[in-house]
Amino acid sequence: MSLKTTVDNYKKAKAIYKAVDDQWYDMEQKGENITEFDINQLLNRLKDLKRHIRYVEIADLEGAHSQETIDAVKHNTELMQDALYFWERSFSGQKLASDLQDAVFQKYLPDANVPEKDLDTFGGNMKELGKRFIAAITHRDNVKEYERAIKRMNLGTMSQREFDKIYAVLKHKMIPAKKHKFQSRDDYKKENG
Repeated sequence: MSLKTTVDNYKKAKAIYKAVDDQWYDMEQKGENITEFDINQLLNRLKDLKRHIRYVEIADLEGAHSQETIDAVKHNTELMQDALYFWERSFSGQKLASDLQDAVFQKYLPDANVPEKDLDTFGGNMKELGKRFIAAITHRDNVKEYERAIKRMNLGTMSQREFDKIYAVLKHKMIPAKKHKFQSRDDYKKENG
């Protein structure tokens, strides 16, 4: 590639990264709701970011820029790649979670053999259990592993037996309801010694 191509792609990647980072900050820190349309737009921007990062060649910068600039570009490119990895999983999980609710609440959970112990642990009713299951399966650490299964659930082509196996694995990753009831650190210490 050429120096011009590398510089242009770096500038475009940097602009996309900044825009997505600002939107991510608004979503996480300010609690702004994000629509499915917004998620699709963000996923498309991430594809663009990935494409531009791919065409940033550090070797093209040598001789034309100082070592300090080259190190900064290398560091920033690595940072953008790490953020891209995180954002792709987060936004994909959010998109799949919104689609998954009908399938889980109407088809799979009502027919699942959920032990009473699980209901008590995860909120006392099927609605809370379903929310926690959806949160676990679409979590950024799990979403890529279960993406095909989630799509099959959405289509209704997954058997109840397969769903029960996935539930059995994921129930260990679900957050119990009682962890959210503590009002302070002192209450937690009293409860757990």
